[in-house]
Order: sequence, then structure tokens, then C-alpha cells
Amino acid sequence: MQQIAKAQNASLVQYSIIYDDFTLQGKQEARQSELYIWVIEPDGTITFRKTDLKPLWQQQNISLADLVVQSRETMGARGRAEVVVSPDTRTAATTASPTDPQPETITPIID
Repeated sequence: MQQIAKAQNASLVQYSIIYDDFTLQGKQEARQSELYIWVIEPDGTITFRKTDLKPLWQQQNISLADLVVQSRETMGARGRAEVVVSPDTRTAATTASPTDPQPETITPIID
């Protein structure tokens, strides 16, 4: 990925959703816990950040996938084809809230 960033003179961003087991109403469930973000700069520098995703489902009762779909619809960026967002227990996308932005989820990645 560092070679691609250098060859394209572009910053690459990789996101991964981390799931943890939580006990909810007496049942053990895997839920989104954190979003890991790696930024690979054209010079090869790699920066890592993480964001707590628990407030999304604990306080706002929304998943990251649903939040992404809502955000895209609000911006009018639904695309030309129907897009089905399905959770992958290994990786996922980005965050931004259309109605009540959470500062930790929309802070710029660049310092």
C-alpha cells in the first residue's frame, strides 16, 4: 500500500471495524466497538487512529452501515445503482451523522 500511495502520489485510507461481545438484555451479542483508521501518505508515513463506535448503537440506536446510508442519502449521493450495505465482521466503511454530527467521527484525519 505504501508503494501504491507513492506511485499515485495519494494518501490512502484503510478502515476496519472492530467487534466485541456485549451482554444486551441477558444475551451475548457481537456489536461494533471501534473503528480503526490507517492513513498511508505518499512518503510512506503511516498514521493510526481509532474512534469509539459504541455511542452509535448505545445512544443513537443506529449501526455504522445505516449511518453511512443515511449520510449519503442526506447529501444526495446515493449513486446510480441500488447499493446494499451488508456488515462484514472484519472491515467496513466511514462515519458521519447527517443530523447530529459526532465530533469524534468527523474529525479530519490529517493533523
